[in-house]
Amino acid sequence: MGVGHFVLFLDDPDDPSLEELGRLSDVTCVVCDEAYWRDAGGRPPSLPERQKVNNRRGVQHCRRLGFVWTALIDGDELLYSEASLFEDLGRRDGSAPAVLLRPLEAVHDPGSIHGTWFAPTHFKVLPNRWNKGLYRLGFWRSRKLSNYGFFGHLVGKYIVRTDAEVVEYGVHRPVLPGGAQAVVSTRIAVLHYDCMTFDAWQTKWERRIAGDTLVPQMRRERHAQQEVFRETFAPGGEDRLRALYASQFLHSAASLWTLRLLGVVRRIELEWIE
Repeated sequence: MGVGHFVLFLDDPDDPSLEELGRLSDVTCVVCDEAYWRDAGGRPPSLPERQKVNNRRGVQHCRRLGFVWTALIDGDELLYSEASLFEDLGRRDGSAPAVLLRPLEAVHDPGSIHGTWFAPTHFKVLPNRWNKGLYRLGFWRSRKLSNYGFFGHLVGKYIVRTDAEVVEYGVHRPVLPGGAQAVVSTRIAVLHYDCMTFDAWQTKWERRIAGDTLVPQMRRERHAQQEVFRETFAPGGEDRLRALYASQFLHSAASLWTLRLLGVVRRIELEWIE
């Protein structure tokens, strides 16, 4: 795709992948330990604020290495383009200071739910002004807990020029001076593999309920997701939780066929290179 370097921010200083990744010349690993946060001016209390700090420092690092563009995404996301990133960025977005990437949210089929984190091949697509009604039909079971079937974010992520003037490197989009706006890419997307395992989904909501992960301004649907999890978790019993997880993230082959026919889900099979 044309990515020349990866900067990975890792929370765990004992992350087992550090040793292997450290041997790769095109990867920079940054361990976010106490020393790192002291150097950064202090560890912000909320996850979004920590992400903003890492975004800024990541762009600075890529600028020093001589790169023109930096994509800011999470560990459960992948960039997706049917051509090289350079070709896509240069086609219409080359002069923009930043490019917004629409999200495609992964959903499990009966086979992928037993595979690896990035095994899914079906992705929910954001609606347009003409087909919003189809989403109410396709995702009627989760209409009170999701936005158009999406359980994760709707805003997406972004790619920013390393020489651009930026007020703040936000989690989902940059704040540009003078009210300048980033352009929305029509060719590059971010694949969001949100909570692709039951354990990750359970840990996420347990931490939020316990207050270990502060997420300010959580939207109404995510509050509803949290309350449903809390009500299911309270009586105990892993089977109840697993049934709730499956109802949100697993679709049958027939259901996915219908969703593809409605145009609210698309199939993307990535070519993995060992």
